[in-house]
Amino acid sequence: MTQRSYFTDISYYLSLQSKMLRAFEKGDYWRYIILREHYLYSGKYWESLSDESKLFEDSPSPYKDRAHYFDKKQLVYEHFIKDDVSVTLHMIEGKTALQTLQHALTNFVIYLIIFCAIYFSNNMLVRDRENISVLQGVPINWYRFINTKTIAAFVYTTVVLIIFMLLATSLLSMTYGFGTWSFKVPIMTGLNEEHFYYEYDMMPIATFLIIAFIFISILIYLFTRLNMIFSLLFKNEWVVLFMSSLILLSETYYFARDKRELLGFDLSYFPQTYFDFGNRRRTFQMKSRFCNI
Repeated sequence: MTQRSYFTDISYYLSLQSKMLRAFEKGDYWRYIILREHYLYSGKYWESLSDESKLFEDSPSPYKDRAHYFDKKQLVYEHFIKDDVSVTLHMIEGKTALQTLQHALTNFVIYLIIFCAIYFSNNMLVRDRENISVLQGVPINWYRFINTKTIAAFVYTTVVLIIFMLLATSLLSMTYGFGTWSFKVPIMTGLNEEHFYYEYDMMPIATFLIIAFIFISILIYLFTRLNMIFSLLFKNEWVVLFMSSLILLSETYYFARDKRELLGFDLSYFPQTYFDFGNRRRTFQMKSRFCNI
């Protein structure tokens, strides 16, 4: 079998880069997408030549992260081509309002959202202790009173976050465009046990956002309820804020992708959320024992 020529690969790589550059400069984004998809399909052979490889120099698993990057980008560009999406520059860069919202919900922003829920509800019961006379004579038992407080805090937090999200979406839409509801996002569906590689699928961005908002609503309610319990136990709003924040961020204090044990014990014995927005952390922890993670 004839081996691949290194100099032929370099020549083809440079030619493909030149064609992509010319298409980009002319504003022919459809041609750029086709060339880019072909580059990503073949680029795994040239990843040592690509500047994109430098993105993963500090990663504990550069080859795995590079493979994820190529696979997800390739799926997105294939989706553009097959579904005949009207491609714009900002859509390629992932800067449209819908794409930015999707990226935000798969990054640390989700922790800020839940922290806002914690902050807004950390003094709901503690504050009432300073105004006992206002609550005297209210014909409601304590359990229903706590439920009412929980629902009020949940609604307040949800309304504030929705208003902020709408403002941010409006600003992004005026700057980079709203995007399109036909856009699809790549998701990891699991690990192929036989061939030991990760499988991907495409999900409509509308479906992704609906699922994300459902889970966020559940988490906001649970942390609001948790604040109520801590308020009854500690009777101090700052202690409540600290305890709830500690639970929210507990896993980040000791978890690392290359860590398997903590203090001589398997990491699975320690508190874990089993969700990391934007990553399949459980897959990394439970199924990738034999990978260089």
